[in-house]
Amino acid sequence: MLDDIFTRKLAVLYARLGRDAQFTPAGGDAQPVRVLLDEPGSTGLDGMQARTEPTIRMQAVDAPNGVQRGDRFTVAGKTWAVREAGVPVLDGTELQVELKAVQA
Repeated sequence: MLDDIFTRKLAVLYARLGRDAQFTPAGGDAQPVRVLLDEPGSTGLDGMQARTEPTIRMQAVDAPNGVQRGDRFTVAGKTWAVREAGVPVLDGTELQVELKAVQA
């Protein structure tokens, strides 16, 4: 029951604070997702650590096959490539993904 409450609240968090993005798995089709994007110089949601590289947090349910190196995200017209496979955060309902900017 507690897990269900957290999952519902997580969806509300992403609906309110997340940004619209396109997630494109390598060799797959783009799909809309909501993400939390932390660019270099930001402190992230927790405020505990400064970001030196861009990262995305997303709900794991939005990437049932995970996020792999070479996948891409587009946020506000800027495309990012995934540097390493997405890492589950806390209870696994979110993924944290390290990114690098794609040159246009």
